[in-house]
Amino acid sequence: RRIHGIGKPGRHRCPYKDCDESFVKKEKLEIHLCSHSPERRLFCEKCGKKFSCQRYLDVHYKIHIKNEKHASNPPPRTIQCE
Repeated sequence: RRIHGIGKPGRHRCPYKDCDESFVKKEKLEIHLCSHSPERRLFCEKCGKKFSCQRYLDVHYKIHIKNEKHASNPPPRTIQCE
């Protein structure tokens, strides 16, 4: 059983020779094609990591936001330290 197309072969195939990726939606292929670009014009203002696609930068940036929220409001401990 497949959920949300995961594992489903897509009809939009990556044209790069050594890449076997395929996507159900054309938009996803267009996002993926950024990963083949050697140019990394975008960068994270927090850590300086470079990206070729705004989408990848946005996903990466969420890591910093999540870490900041966790640091300022840690979850309650269920096990007491000795």
